[in-house]
Amino acid sequence: MGNVKVKYHWLNTFLYNTIMDEKEKIKKELDALHFERADALLSGFHENDGEEALLKIRALRGLYRFEEAMKVCLEHEGEGTAFDLERAKCLFALGKTKEARSLLETIEPTDKVKLTLAALDGETGDVHRALERLETIREEGLDGLDRMDFVLLQADLYSFEEKMNSSFWSYAKGLELTNSCVPKNWRSLRRMLIYHNMADAYEQMEQEEKALETYRMALTEMENQKKKDPSVTDLASYEIELLLSVANCFSNAEYAKEAKTYLKKAKALLPEMKPRQRDYFGARFHYIAGLIAMNAGQEPEAVFHFETAYHAQRELVKSGKDKREHVARSAYYLASLLTDEKSAKKLQLYQVATPIFKEVLEKEPSFYMASLADMENEQGRLAKTQEEALRHFDQAIEWYEKLLKRNPEDRLAMESLLVTRINRMALDPIRDEEIVKEALKEILTEKDNVPFIYSICAILEEQDHSRTFFSWFHDFEEGLPTEFDA
Repeated sequence: MGNVKVKYHWLNTFLYNTIMDEKEKIKKELDALHFERADALLSGFHENDGEEALLKIRALRGLYRFEEAMKVCLEHEGEGTAFDLERAKCLFALGKTKEARSLLETIEPTDKVKLTLAALDGETGDVHRALERLETIREEGLDGLDRMDFVLLQADLYSFEEKMNSSFWSYAKGLELTNSCVPKNWRSLRRMLIYHNMADAYEQMEQEEKALETYRMALTEMENQKKKDPSVTDLASYEIELLLSVANCFSNAEYAKEAKTYLKKAKALLPEMKPRQRDYFGARFHYIAGLIAMNAGQEPEAVFHFETAYHAQRELVKSGKDKREHVARSAYYLASLLTDEKSAKKLQLYQVATPIFKEVLEKEPSFYMASLADMENEQGRLAKTQEEALRHFDQAIEWYEKLLKRNPEDRLAMESLLVTRINRMALDPIRDEEIVKEALKEILTEKDNVPFIYSICAILEEQDHSRTFFSWFHDFEEGLPTEFDA
């Protein structure tokens, strides 16, 4: 009998070691972003314990099978914080941000939990709170990919707040940490993603040439990744997102030919994608194509693309496959291109975009403030009653003033503010005439702004004014120096 016990002890040890070896293989595949391989290994694994379940959840999340991952989480409900954290991540990925937040706030606030909450705050527009959460985390206490996530989230949040020096410092730190924090097989992909975000930050600063230079580095890293390990799960999604961003940047820099070239490259990848990603990037393609067409002055084509993107994104949001912010941007640009003959649709689209832009205001304050001001001015112009028009014009003025408080040198904001005041002056001349006079005198000192001064004069010539303003304006036009002559 003693020999039998020894035999079974040896067999148990062998089986235990075999199981542990299999789990290590699965962990390595997950860390390498080989989610299909990990899932295949797990399908033949029947050791139904908590550790295996967590590995299964990671694999399913990596394959965008969030509902299945949620099911596994719920099967192990009450078995520890790790399952609650994974369930919150699934809810977050499915667009159920309120449910995710409620769950996270019931979990013991470990650094990993706080990091996930900070990412959720940033994604939903509460950038200030996200940065406050990161301040409570000791970065050096995080390992590997968690530390990398911390540094890059910090960089993105600083970029959202337009604190660009801090943002670029964190991105540079991320590049330094890549070799020590990221598995060797996808370090090029991580560097690509960092360069991608850096380029986006340069675009935010309207430094298109610097952005293009950085995008070229991202494209090089993307090619390196395809050579190093093309089996990383969903590599095509990373590539198409990059190509669309590059196309948009070329368009903003007025390189129309190059923009169309990269747009075409992105479109060619769509058939390779799985349905979930193909639907998302199909809508994303139309959005970027709309921006490029709009920049090129091809308004009918731009309207087609924005309308296609808008309707596709609305459906995707319903199933948690896209962001409400993307729907709002498509709605905003589509509305901006519609003529006054379609004012009802234009106003409806503004009603979609406005509340969402307010929610995510902290993610890119200058863009969202300018867009909110523009929409209020347009709604004032199209309003049916004087009271409604004045309310919208006042809100537009308030947004432009906030924008100029952030950046007093923002010429476009200054010019747009003046146009809004002139629109308001047509309804309430007593309050606005003196303000408009002072603004016109100030613009007159900027002798490089010839087209704008003439456009303003054309607007004023079409309006009715008080006798005193009409007399002043006549003298103003007569007194324009020769360099303003057409």
